[in-house]
Amino acid sequence: MTTYQLRPMSIGEILDAGFTIYRRRFLTFVGIGVLGYGAGAVVLTYVEFSDGMLEHLGLAFFAYLVLLPIGGLFASAASVYVISETFLGREPAFKAAVAYAKGRMWPLMVAGTAGLMLVFVGLVLFLIPGIIVALAYAVLSQVVILERPQSSMTALPRSWELTKGHRGRAFVLIIVAVLLVSLLIIGIGLVVAFVPSLQHEAAIATHIVQVSTYPILPTMLTLLYYDLRVRKEGFDLEVLSQQLKAGAPA
Repeated sequence: MTTYQLRPMSIGEILDAGFTIYRRRFLTFVGIGVLGYGAGAVVLTYVEFSDGMLEHLGLAFFAYLVLLPIGGLFASAASVYVISETFLGREPAFKAAVAYAKGRMWPLMVAGTAGLMLVFVGLVLFLIPGIIVALAYAVLSQVVILERPQSSMTALPRSWELTKGHRGRAFVLIIVAVLLVSLLIIGIGLVVAFVPSLQHEAAIATHIVQVSTYPILPTMLTLLYYDLRVRKEGFDLEVLSQQLKAGAPA
């Protein structure tokens, strides 16, 4: 098993480590993606195959506003567990990752909702402040999951402080992760453009891509969180092990 070290990393090193861990834990991450994205994907597939979104607007909004956000939080928590176990030189068990994620869902939902509301306010007032707020909260989930603050709301200023001076790096990591998934989906769209009869198959393929790649972004942001704590606080494997153990289900 490859041993990883907690040390300051460049953007390229974070991307390399992230994709390496994702590739080596592919089946585990796919399982996480299925649990996180699966319910929303099933609902959206039904909507697409049943006369479209306009005919099932309420169901589509439920998928986008409830199922997918909650699934994203779950994927973040489970991915943090898998990556942390990998850094500690242990084999991450899928069931343990699921149990760990379930134990952090409520505080994640509280902090995540508050963060999204602040981002929304920033976007409504003016675009740039909204983007800055979103980048400031790039490691919000990681703070809630690993540091287990007494109040979920204290995770907001904590993430803000950690990302200060490094939000440009968070932006690059998010763009790369989003572009990767987008290019795959665009490729599927091009196939449909040339072979319209494959529209239904392409819709299913799109959701399969989204399910299997869902954990990539939280993986990159977890590595960014490690990097920020190493740079600013001397974060090491012993501290990581203690934090992970504190959050493990009894």
